[in-house]
Amino acid sequence: MHLRHKRGRMVRTPAAIVRQEERTSRRRGQILDAARICVRQDGFRGASMSRISAEASMSMGHIHRYFPTKQSILMALIERDIDDFRALITQIGDSPVPHLDALIESIVSNLPALLDDDRVALWVEVQAEAARNSKVEELLSAAYGRFRELMGQIMSNVVADMSEREIDTRVELLVVMTHALGVYACSRHLPDYRRISDGVEIILRAILSPTRGAVKEIAPVGDGTAL
Repeated sequence: MHLRHKRGRMVRTPAAIVRQEERTSRRRGQILDAARICVRQDGFRGASMSRISAEASMSMGHIHRYFPTKQSILMALIERDIDDFRALITQIGDSPVPHLDALIESIVSNLPALLDDDRVALWVEVQAEAARNSKVEELLSAAYGRFRELMGQIMSNVVADMSEREIDTRVELLVVMTHALGVYACSRHLPDYRRISDGVEIILRAILSPTRGAVKEIAPVGDGTAL
């Protein structure tokens, strides 16, 4: 480690600080990769600190330098997966020519990445843990909020003459479709992507294509207005 003196005390150089941050990032990644394997094999509840320690080939004391508790490891694991998924969705929406056909083609071509076996298996565990753990539920709820916001922005760029309410409705249907595809992928060891792709394209065109008057305003119940 490179040090330099400053008024009688040793100070790390910028290069040394960068190297230390890189080491920390690698160690954290090593721990999270190990935790991911343990969660896939044993679930959140069964992924003990001793199992994670053994899988990471690190002592529990060493792990505690980066994560004070098992909960902090699992939360960081979920956050990392959410960030990866958001980056993938952003990449899908970054078409050089923003229009509906390009968006649909991008989603369909990225289905293998969206339905990656490792990603889907972890997400099923996250859903189950959210039902038991309020902190995970809060994290998941915030993630869905960001996903809806991101998809809304993408749709606003590619679909003209659609109200905010219509966009929100279609984004919600995309969330439902994503859930359904995840359950399907998790229950099938080798999903038939050719067949799925054809079906997903049909559904996406039905969901995303503007339809005049498709979403009607619903009057509040009890005001005497017929629904």
